[in-house]
Amino acid sequence: MPPTQPSAKQAEPRFNRRQFLKLSLAALCLGPPLYAGLLERNWIETIHHTISSPRVPAAFDGIRIVQISDIHLGHYFDLDRLETVIRQIQTFQPDLLCFTGDLIDRHLSQVEAKEVARLFRRLAPPLGKFATLGNHDYWGDVALVKEALTHGGFHVLVNQVHPLTRGKGTLYVSGLDDLLNGQPDLAAVLSQLPSTTEVYHLCLAHEPDMAVLHHSAPIDLQLSGHSHGGQIRLPFLGALAIPEGGKRYPAGLYSLNERFTLYTNRGLGTTILPFRFLCRPEITVLELRRESSSKKA
Repeated sequence: MPPTQPSAKQAEPRFNRRQFLKLSLAALCLGPPLYAGLLERNWIETIHHTISSPRVPAAFDGIRIVQISDIHLGHYFDLDRLETVIRQIQTFQPDLLCFTGDLIDRHLSQVEAKEVARLFRRLAPPLGKFATLGNHDYWGDVALVKEALTHGGFHVLVNQVHPLTRGKGTLYVSGLDDLLNGQPDLAAVLSQLPSTTEVYHLCLAHEPDMAVLHHSAPIDLQLSGHSHGGQIRLPFLGALAIPEGGKRYPAGLYSLNERFTLYTNRGLGTTILPFRFLCRPEITVLELRRESSSKKA
């Protein structure tokens, strides 16, 4: 009698145990890099905060500040992505736009500079656009970076102060030069402010840890970037690496004293590696509110 043929139920499974384990291991190894490189680094998160102070002029009560940082144009961040970011910013209808440095990673061409300016000109917040320089801007053609931002409608503040007037109130925006490659001069900034301590002072400084050096200065809000929040963070371990100047205050909101508030933006781009993991790129929306002196006390 001939041997019986195996029935369909007895057929060899499509994947045996060894093949299944190999596929599972490949998924575990390749999944996080694919997620970090293709999804999360393009998945912008919007962070909202309300910042209150009795020094906010009544005319500025409720204004909306949008902060962006660390675009790193050229290192896996192209002009199409910048255009997408600008469309997102437009939906927030900011009163004031602040950019806290590192427009480029290392290089910027004349053609790119013109396109950057053209795209940024689409944004016209009523109180203006202000920027400061980052360390990567200095590693490239810093003059061309300043030109692109200026032609894009930004006031590029390098140890300078710009007063904003609205109604009967005035708010002061300053920008410090980059800590690592520039020459920040807080004394020069403070000399441009009124002598009274009751003014509201918004300071842009690329590296957040500059606050360690001037936390006792008359600054109400410092906006910074630089750290990328660590860019790649692992569960239980945190950031794999954070650059000098961003280690103490790597991401988020910090209250340094009764007056001084610091916010560190995680940035939009990447550097060195085109990955973000558990550290999404960020646009920050801050609302300034006037707080009564009696409540503050």
